Formats: sequence, structure tokens, C-alpha cells
Amino acid sequence: MRHRLAIQTLAAILAVLLLGTLWLYRDQPQALASESADAAAIAKAIDRLPVVGSVLLAAAHPDDENSQLLPYLARGLHLRTAYLSATRGDGGQNLLGNEQYEALGILRTEELLAARRLDGAEQFFAQAFDFGFSKSAEETMEKWGREQVLGDFVRVIRKFRPDIIISRFTGTSRDGHGNHQAAGILTREAFRAAADPQRFPEQLEAGLRPWQASKLFLNLRGAADDSVTVSLEGFDPLYGRTYAEIGTEARSMHRSQGMGRSRGRGPYFTSFSLLDSASPAAAPPEGLFDGMDLTLNRFTQLSGGSDAVARRVRSIEQDIATAKKMLSPTQPSAVVPSLARGLDRLRELRNDFRQSQQSEQQRDHALFLLALKEADFIRAIGMAAGMQVDALADSAEVVPSEPFTVTVTGIVRGLESLQLGEVTLQGPDGWKIEKLASDAAPGGSGDRTEAKFRVTMPGDTPVSQPYWMVEPRAGAYFPVTDVPWIGAAQNPALLTGSVQYEVAGEGSPVEVVQQSDVIYRFYDRIYGKQEQPVSVVPDLGVWVEPAVAIFPLDSDEPQPLLVKLRNNTSAEQQGVLRLELPAGWQSNPPRIPFTLAERGEEISARFEVSAPAAKLPDDAEAQSIAVKAVAEAKGQSYSTSYEIVDYPHVQARHWFRPAASQLLRFDVKIASGLRVGYIMGSGDNVPGALERLGVSVEQLGPEALAFGDLGEFDAIVTGIRAYEVRDDLIIHHDRLMEYVRDGGSMIVQYSRPIGISPPIGPYPMDQGGRAAPRITVEEAPVEILASHPVFQSPNRITEKDFEGWVQERGLYFMVSWDPQYQALVSSHDPGEPDLKGGMLVASYGKGLYVYSAYSWFRQLPAGVPGAYRIFANLLSLSKNTR
Repeated sequence: MRHRLAIQTLAAILAVLLLGTLWLYRDQPQALASESADAAAIAKAIDRLPVVGSVLLAAAHPDDENSQLLPYLARGLHLRTAYLSATRGDGGQNLLGNEQYEALGILRTEELLAARRLDGAEQFFAQAFDFGFSKSAEETMEKWGREQVLGDFVRVIRKFRPDIIISRFTGTSRDGHGNHQAAGILTREAFRAAADPQRFPEQLEAGLRPWQASKLFLNLRGAADDSVTVSLEGFDPLYGRTYAEIGTEARSMHRSQGMGRSRGRGPYFTSFSLLDSASPAAAPPEGLFDGMDLTLNRFTQLSGGSDAVARRVRSIEQDIATAKKMLSPTQPSAVVPSLARGLDRLRELRNDFRQSQQSEQQRDHALFLLALKEADFIRAIGMAAGMQVDALADSAEVVPSEPFTVTVTGIVRGLESLQLGEVTLQGPDGWKIEKLASDAAPGGSGDRTEAKFRVTMPGDTPVSQPYWMVEPRAGAYFPVTDVPWIGAAQNPALLTGSVQYEVAGEGSPVEVVQQSDVIYRFYDRIYGKQEQPVSVVPDLGVWVEPAVAIFPLDSDEPQPLLVKLRNNTSAEQQGVLRLELPAGWQSNPPRIPFTLAERGEEISARFEVSAPAAKLPDDAEAQSIAVKAVAEAKGQSYSTSYEIVDYPHVQARHWFRPAASQLLRFDVKIASGLRVGYIMGSGDNVPGALERLGVSVEQLGPEALAFGDLGEFDAIVTGIRAYEVRDDLIIHHDRLMEYVRDGGSMIVQYSRPIGISPPIGPYPMDQGGRAAPRITVEEAPVEILASHPVFQSPNRITEKDFEGWVQERGLYFMVSWDPQYQALVSSHDPGEPDLKGGMLVASYGKGLYVYSAYSWFRQLPAGVPGAYRIFANLLSLSKNTR
């Protein structure tokens, strides 16, 4: 499914990428999709010009941000505003599809960027991996690495240089989630550490400077004595909504978490308490920005009160005021001369600071702020002048072996005093960029200039892997080295197109350079105009399925591995496909020749893989072997696959991985001839795992559930969160219970309390509300409570089968249940009471009903042998108990 990009508007692409602040502006949020460069939008851009101030909000995950606060600060007060998330939400749950772990982190990164395009804030990340729910800050810090994540927080503070920092969490057990507690602790520590040149000196060697924010606030969940309370209900006529409503819309971008919200217009407040201050306060603050000058007068202060700087600042303020007065809905370009004059004076102010005798620290910060303000002026001038720059590649996917074409176009409408100039294209060092042709011509709706470029990248150019995943993840942390944009939400664009133009002023013309990231644009029959980033992909893409292949010890049957190959070049590709297998393993055939005539052509090949002939005892340790699929063509070897994370509300992104499969050889048995009906919920990879056990799986849609013959299945399994997203489960509850009563087995995987509409089983059971219990420590000991067929046949289950699990034991356990249910196992996190509601079984008529909160949806795709053995027994219940 191709995603629907928010249309990049003129307001979004006008930010200039200035030396020293490049990394900030590569991730600037786009404007609302409905916003255009009309008088109201131009007025908002002008309103931002005299404001000099910044706020950083810090928390742990996507969706932890105060969604109503961000648009109030960014769009209402016109402050530079950013959200720093410790993680990308990699270990969470997914209501949209099958993405988990790194793929889910990519999706949630893009959801945060979609939210930022609405609320106007920027987005940054630490490099911590969301390893799942945690119950303590100690566990989180141990897994993340306290110092390295603190360094990430400090780096973002030093880069962004906020005036105030707002923490969403207290850093205590009141925060609940251990990740939340850790984020609260780290935010408080980073407030001081960022100003200490002895802390993380490697950042200073890389060009950053110590930075002390003025104040650190805690964003309260309610109100308290001496707290600062702010109303967020200001109405923005440009967007036709209150800032709280804009925030609610932004929060609805967290679709993988089911965060869709609706909010009426009414009072909405948020409160803050002061946690720390750079200067001791004589009294509790009355506002967030007490004692701070958020105007252009900040430059006068940084100059030490220079009269010359003060006069220059007053002149710039007068230019802005003149532009406001001259703004007209019918002739918005009338403001351009005033804005150009203000920009010219701002640049003179920059030169003044470069030559000033102020301290290096004051001069550096003044130049930092002036670069940001210059970008604001250029944005406003471009909007008012009707200036638009497009930089379009001829393909979304480019390969190192072939050149591609980029067309950069500049169009100006409605301003005769603007003179278009040079068109250029900027790319990475070592890339060859040749200008093929250029053209400048007047048009009926304005002047136009265009240039075409041929781009050739070096043959060893790496693929466009998200920067935090270039190096392998180290536990719960993404190590990133030698990347100047570390902390940013995504990689910067590969290429940037620029159009230079001049605006006539009182004296010499004012030169402006407007830039736009190079993208690929296409038109979809349903969604219309679509845009996506340009990505480097390998000449040949290779995929192998399944990700995990099962080789039971008592079987010598070969298992199929399916390899897909795609030609990403325009040339014919000929070669052979093979598998890299360890000694003793064999594939039939050993090699498969291929020919792919043109770009986009694909083939699929099937290899039958056999384990070594030597038999192993049933109690032998499980063997896990990695096998790689390799394509050889023109003297090169290719073994890289990629997944495109792509939904209508986010930008498509590539994730590259080795084309590899895990071969699991262990003792596992399952009843023969099993047929399973699977009712998919929010999305998981369990059906494929069951097929690898030799089970025939049929997914049951609404029609099959309503009218199909359920009796043909030995077992029916509901996917995770099925009762949250499948209303037909409730509607056809009686049919399902009739199926059980007639002798079938029904296995229900967890659903969250928010989605459950009782009954979900034949007898009552309850999760105790939204905070249903879970076991977060994957190594937590498990006790088998009863002698039951599920532990006897066809696999003899012991506590050993609960070894090697990943991320967690389970989630959303039942806390109470009818006596007809029997609890089969118990487990608990350290220091907590036993939870017995994770696997409940009840006889109902001739059949069996099982509710299981244990996280099979993580264990089976991860290739955990014990999980396969236990689930095989669950599926075999209907045959083993007859």
C-alpha cells in the first residue's frame, strides 16, 4: 500500500540550510497540509520574526508528549519548540500491522514527524531502544546504559540550545513505566550536565558548546501549590482551530497506538512546577518565561548593551511592523520590500557580531540565533513573493551503478521586483553532479527557471539505512558513530536543490537562496499527488522466507526456503542464486540461474533445505543456524533485503537487512493433519510460524466467521488484540462457543481491556481495568501448576521450555476468573506476587477454551524453541483429548 504523504507546502520548503544550523533545519516540520501561502499564512510567518525563544520538551516514547502544549508554544507563541524522545517506541504494540521492533520504531518515528507537521514543533531522539514495558528506573538504566543515554540528552540540549526545558516525568515511581522514570531522571541530570564542559567532552571536540538552559519545569498531570498554569485554548484563525484541537489532531497521528482522539472546544489548561533554575529565584515563577526577553532585544543583551546593535534591532523591528501594516489579502507581495530590508539589516547585525569584541560564548550564541532568524526571514519572503522551489528525482530508488536525473525548478508569482538567478544542486562529497541544461522563461502566472542535473554516485555508496541502525544494536541501545546529525529524527535528504534570487531594495538587491530537498513525486489514482524521499538501494534486492524454518529432530523432511530477487537497475542482470549453508546442510538445487531483463522485474526461486543426516537425541540442545541467500551477477555478490514501512499517514522509509533465515533444529512434535482457523487481530506473524510447524492455517475474515463451517477446524486461534479491532468476534460469540461446545479448541491470545466487550469466553473472567497486570522480565521463573494434557503431549513440557524468551513473559493477564477455569502456570516479576491468569483453560461441552496472555506473538517469530513446543501442544489439544 503506497502511503499518502502530507503535501509539502511552500511554507515548509523555504527554510534555508545555513552553515552551523544545517542539522536543525533538515528536520523542520512541514506546515499543515491545508495551509497555503495566503495572507493569513504569511501573517503567521511574519509574527514569528520578532520572537527569539526556544523550549525543549523531554520524555521517553512516542505519545508521551503533551500534544496540546506543543502547538500552543510553536504556533501560538511562535517559539522554536521541540520534543526529545528517549526511544522510538520500538518495543510497543502495533494496531496497524505486523511491524515489530526496529520496523515499528521506523513507523513510530514517522508518526511523530506527521504529528510535528501539524503542531509545528521539531523532533529529536536519544538512541535508546524501547525494550518493552519496565517497572523500574533501575532496570531501564541498566539496559539502556545510563551514561550513554544521558549523553544523548546532553547532545540534543547543546545542539538545540533551549531557553527552558520541560520534563514530562518526575523521575519517581509515580511515573509508572520504568522508561518514564528514567526519562525524568535523565532530563533533570541533563539540565546541569549540558552546561558542564567536563561532561561529555567529546561533544565539544566535535564542535558543540556547553549550554545552560534558564529553567527546568515539570509538566504536571494536575495542579499544585506554586505551580504555573497556562491556558491552551487560544484560537488560531489560520487553521480554524484552537491549539488544543490542533494538538488533538496531531496526537491522532499515533495510529499504530490507536491514539485517535476527538476534542470539543472548551477550557484546557496545563500546569508546571519549577524543578531547577540556572539562577536562584527569589519567589516562585508566575510564568514559564519570567525574566526572559523573547524579542529581538535578546541581541542587544548579547552585545552587552551596545547602542549600535540596539539601533539596528529597532530598525529591524520597524521593518517587521511595516510589513504587518502593508499585508493585504489581495496583494501579499507588497510586504516583500520591507522584509527584504529587514533581512539585509539582520545580515549587517550578523557581521557586527562577527567583528565584535564580545566574549566568544556570547558572540557564538548571537550568531547561532541570527542564523535561525535569517531562515525565518527567508521563509516569510518566499511565501509573500509566491516563490516555490521543486527538486524532483526521476526515481524514488536509485542504485550506485547508474546515474539518475534531478530537475530543480523555481517559480515566482506576483512580484516583478524579484529576479531569478542561479539554480544549483548539492550532494554528498564524491558524488558527480553535472548540469545538463537550464532554462529561464516568463510565464502567464510568473517567472520560471529550471535546470536538469545528472547525478552519479560512487560505486561503494551505502544503502539508505536509517542512521541509527547502520551499526548493529547493542542490547537496548543503538550505537551511532561519525554521524553529524545524531539525535535527528531521520537521515537528511541525499540531495538538495537551490534557487538563488534577488529582491530589489532601497540600495543593493538583497540576495536570497531558497532550498528544497530532492524527492520523488508521483500520482496515485486514489490519493493523487504523492511524494517520498529518494533512497539508495542495491542493484539486486534479495529476500528469503521464512525468517525461521523449523527442522524437527524426528523428521528428515526437507524444508523449503523461498528466495525472491528484484532487479533495481535498467540493465539486464544474469547470474545465479545460492544459499550459504554450514557443513552438513544441503540445498536442492545447489544453485539456480536467473535472468532479469529490466528494472522492477522479479523472480522467485525455491530451495529444499535438508539438515545433516546424523540423528540427534530428543534431549539435544536446540540448534540455531543462520543461512544467507546470495545472488551473484557481473562479478558482484548481493545479499541485502529491505522492507518499506509505508502507510497513508506517514512517509515511506526503507529498512535494510541481510537476506538471511534462521534454521531451528530441535525436538518438537505436533498432531498430524491439524487445520487451524486464525482470526487476525491488529496484526501479528503467528500464522506463518504455525505453518512452519506443518499446520494448515486459514485466516477467517468476517464472512467466514459469520457463515463458514467452523467445525472443519481442529482449533481456532484469535490474534493479538482481536477483541479490540474485530467487532464480529462479539457479534458471533455464540457461534464460537458452539464450536467449542461441539468439540473444538479455541485459543485466545491477549486483548487489552480497552477493547474487550465481555463475554470473550464461555465463563466470566476479568483483567481488572486498563492497568491489567503483565510480566516484563523475560527470564522470570515459570511454575507449572497442574498436570494437564497441554504439558504432556505431543511434547513433554518443563520449565526449561520457558528459557530463551524475548522482551517479556506476557501482558494483560486476567486477575479473576470463574471457577470453571483452571490456571495452568504462574510467574511474576521480581518482588511481585504470582500471576496465575496468564494461561487459563476451561472445558466447555466437548471442547476446550484457552485464554493466554503469554506473548506468543513475540516468541514464535523470534524462533524460541520452547514457545513452539508449548503452542504445538495447545493446537493439538482437540486431538489429544478426544
